[in-house]
Amino acid sequence: KPHSAGRPFASASQSTPEPALTPASAPTTVLHWNSNRRRLASRQSTSALPDSSSAKRVWRAHIQAYERSQPSKSISSTKLARCARSVGTKWPGVASPYAPIVFTYATFVNAEQWLLGLSAALHGWPVALAGFGRENFQWWKPGTKLPGTVRAAELLGKLAPNRTIMFGDGGDTVIANPFTSTTRAVLAELHNTPRVLISSECNSWPVCYRDMYTEDIESVACSARSATCYPNSGAFIGRPGPMVQFLRGLQRMTPWSEREARERNMSVAEIANDQAGMHRLFINRSAEPFVQSVDALSAFFLNLFPCTGPSKEERLHSRSRFDPYRMCHEREYEPLPDIHVLKDGLEFVNSEGTIQRPVLVHANGLHYRMTSNRTRTPFSYLIRSLRAQRAKLLEYPILLIDSAFDGTCSVSKLGDVLARSREMLNDTFWRTHGRTVWVRGQEPT
Repeated sequence: KPHSAGRPFASASQSTPEPALTPASAPTTVLHWNSNRRRLASRQSTSALPDSSSAKRVWRAHIQAYERSQPSKSISSTKLARCARSVGTKWPGVASPYAPIVFTYATFVNAEQWLLGLSAALHGWPVALAGFGRENFQWWKPGTKLPGTVRAAELLGKLAPNRTIMFGDGGDTVIANPFTSTTRAVLAELHNTPRVLISSECNSWPVCYRDMYTEDIESVACSARSATCYPNSGAFIGRPGPMVQFLRGLQRMTPWSEREARERNMSVAEIANDQAGMHRLFINRSAEPFVQSVDALSAFFLNLFPCTGPSKEERLHSRSRFDPYRMCHEREYEPLPDIHVLKDGLEFVNSEGTIQRPVLVHANGLHYRMTSNRTRTPFSYLIRSLRAQRAKLLEYPILLIDSAFDGTCSVSKLGDVLARSREMLNDTFWRTHGRTVWVRGQEPT
């Protein structure tokens, strides 16, 4: 989700790169980019690497990440059986009786403040992280993660077939509340029906889809009572079967090339953008074998993107690269003043004036609205609580799926994942030779 003005914010898994460092003492390495096969190769022998064993391990892993890129084929029964044996009872997703699996796809997480992982650990909910250490993707093409996300969701469904799966963007979401009677009722309904509940927002993006929704009776009725009626692909929840069907639908509805976009009368802004696929999948929901509904009252999900009210289409940015991107709003919406801090979480007064305690909150790319160090936000208390209990939370086990470091399936401590993220950014050799290329996932210059 873009910033509404100025330079767009990158997600936590897409940190802004530092200028490349080339100290004279560094070993000479030739990196070349094969644009057809999209992989990184190194012509340097490992003997020329620094003596640091961690640097060698990190560098090898990142080259392997390019060689293997993002796996997309369904996991074989042999690998699944091996995965089940390796997970055993070490991961609470298998043993825990009730809470949904908190699931995300992120190639990199914030080593100091991965709010989704830390807050899920605080509540004792199972966490599954897919794609860690894999090739990154640009924030304006978030649909690139869909093949790996589908594969990971299939694996979760086979490991824990009776659990609901709650997906949240990896870099700007947080578990804000424990379950209440309202959210437990939502979970129970999802557990017994082929329904996927999708988070809602006030903003139509990456182009203005207003005309598409004027013929949708349910959406028209929603807009009469709520400011947040557009579906948002940053958070959704459902049983494994409907969830996999939903993710495959997003893949199917998302264009992957300029030619495909032209043939389907779509904008280039929609290429590889799962939010574009989200709008089209929802509008055509009657043709799908599962049920889709938007959480317009923010009973389970809360998005923080603000809207200025009825408007014409707005450009994202003055830069020509982002010229095709547009957004539009139907009603004025500013959620932050309506969020109130409680001892055990937050409450939110929605557009209808009813009090809700949403489980997951999403900053929609506007990270500062959740984590600003300059001003207090409604989440400051929650963040302080996470910091106070950090040492304990770092021992929490999480499931890694298709990690570039640990293979198809493994269980790791949260602290080890954060340490590895920190290692990737702080290692001198890695920062000098790999960070700009790998973290950004772009062609080196």
